[in-house]
Amino acid sequence: KIIKLQLNEINARGKFVSEITHLQNLIELDIFDNYISGTIPSSIDNLKKMKKLDFDYNYLEGALPESLYKMTSLEWLDIDNNYFIGTLSEKIGQLTNLTTLSLFECRFVGNIPQSIGKLKKLESLSLDGNFFSGNITEETCFDLTVNGTMRHMSADCAGENPKVACECCSECF
Repeated sequence: KIIKLQLNEINARGKFVSEITHLQNLIELDIFDNYISGTIPSSIDNLKKMKKLDFDYNYLEGALPESLYKMTSLEWLDIDNNYFIGTLSEKIGQLTNLTTLSLFECRFVGNIPQSIGKLKKLESLSLDGNFFSGNITEETCFDLTVNGTMRHMSADCAGENPKVACECCSECF
């Protein structure tokens, strides 16, 4: 049985194949830094044991499937530098085992979901390089830093007119 699949930096090309979701014993899927395109399949939640998804630096597109938010065993979600569309769902707060959530340069729009404050185990959160706007509220900051384990948080909160207001960010761009 396959529990770990690492296909990083091998110049893989083509569409994301949904057949990967038939490998139900997978706990880690790393396909970063390739030329993988298409969408994340809605059957991604078939990977019930999954702890780490690392899809950064590819050409994935479309909206994140709702089924992704059902993957409650996830501890690491890194989807940086892709071509996603739409907003980040409030359902992100259901992934309460996440320690790393890296979303920079994904092209998300809208407000940053306040449900991120429910991610008490989160140690690293990267939100910069998107088209987010609004505030990361004091309550969310408190939940992540005082009640949680946050060590690093970045957003587009620099300059005279920042897109995002964030009092607890350790790094602003």
